Parts: sequence; structure tokens; C-alpha cells
Amino acid sequence: MLDVALKFKAAFVLLAMRDKNFHEVVKVNNKGVSYSDWNDARSGLPFLKIFYDSTIHIFGSSYVTGHMYMKEVFGLRKKIHHYCESSDESIKKMASTMKENFIKYWENPDDINILLLIDCSSS
Repeated sequence: MLDVALKFKAAFVLLAMRDKNFHEVVKVNNKGVSYSDWNDARSGLPFLKIFYDSTIHIFGSSYVTGHMYMKEVFGLRKKIHHYCESSDESIKKMASTMKENFIKYWENPDDINILLLIDCSSS
């Protein structure tokens, strides 16, 4: 959806100029959408797309197997770590937050469903 909004950026900018209530409807940090918000959206799109693609890959199939699931999870881990080294501060911040969440759910072996790991080893 963000990629579609970026395609219609000019329409949103025009709407904001013509409709005084536009900024009341669309708020970012309690103010209207700014030029830097559009830049952040554009630069963050490739990072967010990796999660979209993984979600479609896993949940878009009627028969997800453990090895496919774990491959996506560990692929996301590698990409998150890569984006944590980004020179773009907004991407780096977003990736760091994602990394914290990833660690919360996946770094502790006691919290991972052991059946997923068993299925991976048998594949």
C-alpha cells in the first residue's frame, strides 16, 4: 500500500494544498505529512518489502513446510542485520527496532517451537 501512496504523492500534495482538513485526517507525529516523511517512506520501502514478501511466501501457500518457514525466518534475520548497518538513519532505526523484536521471539531457543526445528533437520 505504501508503494501505491508513493505513486500518488503529487495527488496527496495537491489535496493538502486544496483541503485545509487534510492534515487533520493524515497525521504523522501530530502534524501533517512533510517532505521528509515522503523521503522516509521511499527509503524505507525496500526494507519493508522484505517482510511483505516473506509474509506472502509463508502465508500465501496452503501447505507451508517447516524448512520453508525457518528459511524465511533466518533470511529475515540476515536482512535485518544488514539494514542495521545502513547509512540512512531512519532505516537504521527501523531495523534496530525490528532486530529487538526478532531477538525477543527467535534468539532464545527455549521460546522456539521445537517441532519447527525437528522438521527442519529432517528435510
